[in-house]
Amino acid sequence: MCDHHHCNPLCPTETIYDPPIRVVRDFFHPQRVQVVQIVEVVNRHHCVPVYEKVVQVVEREEDCTHHHHHGGNATVAGEKAKTRSKSNGRRAAKRK
Repeated sequence: MCDHHHCNPLCPTETIYDPPIRVVRDFFHPQRVQVVQIVEVVNRHHCVPVYEKVVQVVEREEDCTHHHHHGGNATVAGEKAKTRSKSNGRRAAKRK
């Protein structure tokens, strides 16, 4: 049986379209992203005092004529020995 709306030859069936409805489906996929981290190495140089003891021997002559006389110069033999290097003393001994 036909309905009077659908079967009436004077009023044929029409088709109309609504604007489309958009349905979005998001899919996520891993993507590798390289992140470069720059490391700056700073080589700093510092002067650090390191004390090195240097001994300087000062030799002087004294005139003992006005003081108590002990017989001779007041020069200490040890002081003279310090002013000579050991290598000079050995060379002198070999030459004799």
